[in-house]
Amino acid sequence: MRAFYLTTALPEKERKFLLDEGEAPNNPSNQNYHSRLMECLSTFLDIEAVSRTRYAKRLGEVPGWTFLDASSPFPGRTPRLPVEENDLIFFDGLSQTLFKDALALSRKHKARAILVLTDNPENISGVAGPYLWAFRRNIARFAETGELAITLNDRLAEIFGLARHVNVPFILREQKTCSCKARHNRPFFYYSGVLLPAYGFPNLRKGFALWSERQGGNPPVDLLFAGHRQDILFRGPEEPHVRFLGELTEEENIVFMKEATLLINPRTPREKLDEESIPSKMFEFLSYGSTILSGRHPFFLRNFPNDINFLEDGSPEGILSWLEEHVRPDGSLAGTTMNKAASKIKESYSMQATARLLQEALAAEDHPAK
Repeated sequence: MRAFYLTTALPEKERKFLLDEGEAPNNPSNQNYHSRLMECLSTFLDIEAVSRTRYAKRLGEVPGWTFLDASSPFPGRTPRLPVEENDLIFFDGLSQTLFKDALALSRKHKARAILVLTDNPENISGVAGPYLWAFRRNIARFAETGELAITLNDRLAEIFGLARHVNVPFILREQKTCSCKARHNRPFFYYSGVLLPAYGFPNLRKGFALWSERQGGNPPVDLLFAGHRQDILFRGPEEPHVRFLGELTEEENIVFMKEATLLINPRTPREKLDEESIPSKMFEFLSYGSTILSGRHPFFLRNFPNDINFLEDGSPEGILSWLEEHVRPDGSLAGTTMNKAASKIKESYSMQATARLLQEALAAEDHPAK
């Protein structure tokens, strides 16, 4: 039995090459989740990654990977892959092209399609009506098969009627060694993630600007941020103590998290979004950060109440108030909770723990025969 993983993610080395060339090849959280899940599955499966990417013609041969050109607005026919009966086809369910490919391949070859669902597309900015219609049609077809789905949480499975599912909210890929440094010579706060209003980033930047003004334009700590969708950054005069790092590799992101005075997730609580989505950056923060400030998310309130400083007011004024109360003139923090969750994250979300969970789910005999 072989396994195929249909994705838009790329090998880490090739993604870094594209980033160095000034490209933005993939949403970082999507890239990280799927690359880690593939690595986890490869510990007990013979897995071939199949990536549909607009950069296919620029990438060389990579063992274990097949690149399919997605630069055309019409993705073309279902790919010809050496799929055989009872093989496994994992696929990113947020790509409707990959959804179609997986269902077609599984029907043709009597293989098992395994859905990987990391979000409800209704929560994704810029998603159009035709996409949502296609997604709902495809996921209803998949639900009828009774096959396994890998989801972030129970709520996603409940919404889309996925009777058999296993929750994998995060996978820790430990970094034993690191070849890069943070390249910043002052204490700094750090944000990494999507730079859209729904994730609280503009409020963070405005709140920091207000705090900087109160410090006479010379705050003791800088604000550094990295992430996806820099095209929406609000325009204004350049701020000397604010630095945009662009999109970083996973290794670079970890270095900045480790060296930051404070890691900030300013996402304002929203009931629907919080039920269906878990911000992956928070697992990263808990794995590597010393002090964390975050909006109130129910998952982290339940599971890590003593490791996170929860922000009561995510408005610019609320962020200003928090900084004034907790940052001393020398840039050190006062009256804050220290993060001690790294060992808990390692125990619960390591490659080994997740591999055992997935093996058990895949080996279950209660799935209906096709």
